[in-house]
Formats: sequence, structure tokens, C-alpha cells
Amino acid sequence: MRVGDVRGQGNGYERHVRISRGRFHYVVFEGMNGELSESPGRAYSGIAVLEGARGERELTTLSCPGRSAHDLSAPLLQERAEAEEPNGPFDMWY
Repeated sequence: MRVGDVRGQGNGYERHVRISRGRFHYVVFEGMNGELSESPGRAYSGIAVLEGARGERELTTLSCPGRSAHDLSAPLLQERAEAEEPNGPFDMWY
């Protein structure tokens, strides 16, 4: 299990938790649009399913309005998961 965090759009952010099994990657994400986006302050969440050693192929992404049901920045989760490789293939916006 890996965790990642990206920032941009004028104080916007997105956090994710990635679980991989073989060549499939399941990414639960949540974020908030920044001041420079088309919808500042809009919260969103969802799940993306990717295929390939480096997640080269997006199979599907389901988006939901609002925050994730679970806090993806929870200390317990952060302690037990490894951080994504900086600037690696999964260090991105979903």
C-alpha cells in the first residue's frame, strides 16, 4: 500500500492511497480545487483503476462529489503505508 499527495492550482491538493495486486492498481483519491481552478474550493473523491507495471493504462475512474468517507491523511494510514516515489508514475492528479 502506498500513499501520495500532490499540490497545485493555487492551494489545491489531492491525496491518494494505492493498493496494487500484480499489474492492477486501485487508487482511492480525494482533493479540493485550488483558487486557480475553474471551480475553486470544490471537494471531490473517487477511485481509479490502472493496469501495467507503472499504471500506463487507465481502465476506469469513478468520481464522486465531496470528500472521501475515510480521512486519507489519517496518521495510522500514513504510518503503515509507504510513500509514492517522488515524481514517479503514480505521483499525479487522478
